[in-house]
Amino acid sequence: MNQDYRDDWLTDLGGRAGLSALEFDQNGVCQLILESDLVLTFYKSDTTDKLVVFGQLPVTHLPAKTSKEMLKRNRSSAKVSSPVISLSPGEDAIEVHQILDQAELAQGGDIIEGLVAELNYWKKAALPDQPETIPDPFDPNINFV
Repeated sequence: MNQDYRDDWLTDLGGRAGLSALEFDQNGVCQLILESDLVLTFYKSDTTDKLVVFGQLPVTHLPAKTSKEMLKRNRSSAKVSSPVISLSPGEDAIEVHQILDQAELAQGGDIIEGLVAELNYWKKAALPDQPETIPDPFDPNINFV
């Protein structure tokens, strides 16, 4: 059996972020909140050796112009290891997600930095007039169980 790098990768990410312990819960989920409004969710399924990474940015209103730009960006990003942009099921968050295989995890690197940069792009481009605080209550609507 090949080595599963998901736990090591998450531990390394935690170390680079200055966190003493970063691990998956009993459902294979780990969440981080960055900059008070960017939520990163890591999911380790029992049925595959891939790692799913979601980034969420809460929104209260998304103009049609921004939605069109998101669709265009997805088309130009249709390549391996490129973040996919979407709306959450409740349309209250912009989501950026990637599915990482074992080879990508073994390489390590700046995968998360690219995903956070993508979220920050949408934060500036799509939500320039929104307040810096997150709406209350914030419920990241990613559920894997």
